[in-house]
Amino acid sequence: MKILLETERDEEIIQRNRRLVTTADSTTEKGSPSSNKSSGTKSLYPVSISEISLGYFGRPVVTLHRYGGKAVAKQGEDLPRFPTHNISSGDIVLLRTVGSILALDKDGNPVINHWPSGVVKFVNEFTMGVIFDQDDTSEYNDLFQSNSPLRLDSLGNSITYQRLQFALNDLLTISNNHPSNN
Repeated sequence: MKILLETERDEEIIQRNRRLVTTADSTTEKGSPSSNKSSGTKSLYPVSISEISLGYFGRPVVTLHRYGGKAVAKQGEDLPRFPTHNISSGDIVLLRTVGSILALDKDGNPVINHWPSGVVKFVNEFTMGVIFDQDDTSEYNDLFQSNSPLRLDSLGNSITYQRLQFALNDLLTISNNHPSNN
């Protein structure tokens, strides 16, 4: 079972890297909003920050909505709907500017020290809440106060793999200690 998890993690990293590494020109095939909408990817853009508040343990909670506001909303709606995406509650995400280049380390993981990462708290058609890992929001003040379009990328990484490994080990421990095995 562990070999299957390792294979899944490796394939997830390969797929993520194909999606995340784009050129600074946001009109390339991989980075175009039209390809994002049609494929329902683990990326969401363009978005902008509508609210920043303090959440659990003083961590910043950022509420995002679609960039463009009422100008891109459907008639009769106050906020525009997000394009099709597969980001859901509990996903680990990275917030960066649209068109930015994301560097990868030797293991294929994104170098995220320039961009904040966090966990998706809630998602609906119009807004999304993300609890960021960083306690110090001043480090990312320029990004959080920016009026530029932003991009949210889901990170399939070693954290997800570690969580699956812990869950698998817990299941094996429970099944080995079950009274029916005695």
